Amino acid sequence: MKSSNIEKVSITSGTDGGRGWKGDVKNMLLDIGKIKTLGWKPKHNTEPAIAKIVKKCLLPVLFEIPSFLLA
Repeated sequence: MKSSNIEKVSITSGTDGGRGWKGDVKNMLLDIGKIKTLGWKPKHNTEPAIAKIVKKCLLPVLFEIPSFLLA
């Protein structure tokens, strides 16, 4: 098959630096101030929330651990 008319294409996933997609926001800060004015309070801060999601969702998938063993 002749490939003289084929041009090399570099895919960077849409954003500078190769992460994300066109229109993606690479860095952002999330503010819960508005919802807190309505009386909502977070149950966890960042570190315990991440630990909880890893324990509940990621460990069972990665290591095939039945979720009832992680309760």
